[in-house]
Amino acid sequence: MYLENCVTEQCVLQSYHCSVNEAQTPAPLHYVGFTNNDSAPKSCADKEDDESTVVGVYCKVDQSQLPADMLALLPGAHRPLPNDFNLPPLPTWLDIDRLRKGQDFALKYLHGLNYSHSLALLLLFSSEDGLKPLIYTEKSHTPKLAQKRYLSTALRVKSWLETEIWKPTSEGYKNLKQVRSMHLTISNRLNGIGVDQVHRHSNLEEKMKTNNGQMLCPLASILKKDLSLSRNGPTCPIYEKKESRVYLNQLEMACTQFGFYGLMLLYPDKFVAKPATKEELTNFVHLWRYVGYMLGIEDEFNLCAGDLDAVMQRSLHVVEYFIRPMILNVNKEWEHMSRCALQGIEKFTNMRINFEASLLYLYWVLGIEAPHLTQSVSWKEMMLFNTTKYVMTKSHQIPGCTQLINYIVKRNVERAAKKEYGEK
Repeated sequence: MYLENCVTEQCVLQSYHCSVNEAQTPAPLHYVGFTNNDSAPKSCADKEDDESTVVGVYCKVDQSQLPADMLALLPGAHRPLPNDFNLPPLPTWLDIDRLRKGQDFALKYLHGLNYSHSLALLLLFSSEDGLKPLIYTEKSHTPKLAQKRYLSTALRVKSWLETEIWKPTSEGYKNLKQVRSMHLTISNRLNGIGVDQVHRHSNLEEKMKTNNGQMLCPLASILKKDLSLSRNGPTCPIYEKKESRVYLNQLEMACTQFGFYGLMLLYPDKFVAKPATKEELTNFVHLWRYVGYMLGIEDEFNLCAGDLDAVMQRSLHVVEYFIRPMILNVNKEWEHMSRCALQGIEKFTNMRINFEASLLYLYWVLGIEAPHLTQSVSWKEMMLFNTTKYVMTKSHQIPGCTQLINYIVKRNVERAAKKEYGEK
């Protein structure tokens, strides 16, 4: 298993166990946005602007607390997508043999990868400014709409794993072009109307009332209690200066890229892939570097650029400085949209992807304490969490089990596609 030498900076993961052969709960990551708890502000807005702080899309953090690779990402918050609907020429660094092997790795552990993608949605939704555009488009704010949206996403990802995505005639290449066009279209639309209009038309509670629906957020108060336990000092959520907001910017695209590879890369033993080798993970990263490049992520913001050690360290930093602080500050809209997404995915995969059990699993992976959530879930949900834990961490030891579950997941997605689109 390759996680040795994945981090060299002690300040990032002071107690992280790099060896995934140790079957124990991952050590929690510690947010280190401020070093003096007594004098630190209670929120980003409480701290005056000065030359020692990074002021941009994310919370103000003393530059001395940010590693160089995270500082390098911050300018991406104000860098839009390339204004070109066409795919770029193949990059000079592309190694087609390595990309093929990356696809093979993804298909080898398909159901673990799919589950990591489902959980990654919960992470990506935790950015309020990233969530607002999804609410605005009104294509995933109910379980039925989410089912259609994420089935479409699953089919596109399937084509990226199964076809020769470097060839213009392949289904995967065409889907890359379509997704790039969709991103650029919605980016131009949102940036054209401005932040005020986006926020005015993305009030989820009002949308649900208009459609005679209700917000799905029964755990809001419980989650607030649990998440407060994991904050190491004042946790600062993502914020945006309205006058400088760029929707679907390079930084957001990089974080979305993380959703497709990050959890599998950092915690392969928690997503069926404990036997993964360094070479396999290197190939897997190469695949997502190419996908990110074709979708418009510039090389300087591509999280998968560089050797495996650099990608691993950068990805851990993304969790430490961006994702974990966000997930500790979620709200009712986050819970509602997350429930809709998981319920929709559960429908077309025909697999048990319960919100409570999945959230417990995500917290376990990230080392987030959740005593109140644990006490509030039903025995069925707790049993599902433990079953998921066993399947994701132990099933690879049973001959043929991973292949069987992969087959079932693939078959169910294809059946759902045929029912929805009439595809064979």
